[in-house]
Amino acid sequence: MLESKSMKKSLLIFAILVVTSVLLLIFTCVYLSYKFVRPQIKAFNLSLEDEFTKVVNIPRESARLSLSFNDVNYFWEMETTQNEVVGVIFRYNPDYLGESKEIVAKMEMAEGADASIFNKVLPALIIDPESLAYAQDKIKEISSVSLNKNYKDITVERNENNQATSVYWTFERIKIVDDSKPYSKLNNYPKTLLKILYEIPNTIVGLFAG
Repeated sequence: MLESKSMKKSLLIFAILVVTSVLLLIFTCVYLSYKFVRPQIKAFNLSLEDEFTKVVNIPRESARLSLSFNDVNYFWEMETTQNEVVGVIFRYNPDYLGESKEIVAKMEMAEGADASIFNKVLPALIIDPESLAYAQDKIKEISSVSLNKNYKDITVERNENNQATSVYWTFERIKIVDDSKPYSKLNNYPKTLLKILYEIPNTIVGLFAG
């Protein structure tokens, strides 16, 4: 009988320790997520946004921003002087851990949009003259290349009417990511752990919303 009581007590203590450890682990992860990971990721994306807006006119205040661990997506609408409207998407893979030496950003018209309207608004969308010339297929008319461009390469996808439907810019990570900034500490996390810490706020919001 005494042995049974002693075993129950031991199991109870063990269960308490396990629950306490789990709660402590959850608290630590939530703390790391909100205190360090999320602010550093926000700073990282803002830094990239500063670089991308040297090429593309992203309306920071009005663009709808969608974030996931592997994709940052902006959506906004452009209107011509004839009141024609086209949806525009700008997206990139942030690659927080620096697994690639390059970051590719893509600007495209929304699915089902009219390419002719998209091409009408290109001069208002693309700030960099060389990029605009490529997008409009007028690169031969450019007398000199952009001296201050921050991208390495540009690719334009066109439809059967030679109208641009999407534009890709390839950026060298070393030129647009400042490793002296606090967000460089993101490299210290294993990928799986960083992804978990990134997703914690979304999970919490989902639990309360659901």
